[in-house]
Amino acid sequence: MDVHPFLDRKGQLRAATFISRFSLADNETLTILNVPRATRVLEEDVTVTELNTHYRNRYWVDARSGAVIKTEQFIGPDYFPIETTILNPYKP
Repeated sequence: MDVHPFLDRKGQLRAATFISRFSLADNETLTILNVPRATRVLEEDVTVTELNTHYRNRYWVDARSGAVIKTEQFIGPDYFPIETTILNPYKP
């Protein structure tokens, strides 16, 4: 449980308590650049009690490397999700 500042739809700065709970969902095969990749889907259920709202972020974790290769995340309450896919992961 954390208190975070956020901008509401009117552009006003507010603060609210965000409660996140993570759980493993299904196994899923993603095809990225014509390469199938086995993944585990991790779901984050976020509740914002002051705003009486809830949303779910999802993370696809590569079954072999453990790296997150795709995300679907809401940037805050009442916003649309942003989807990100890692095409070429960073390798030091």
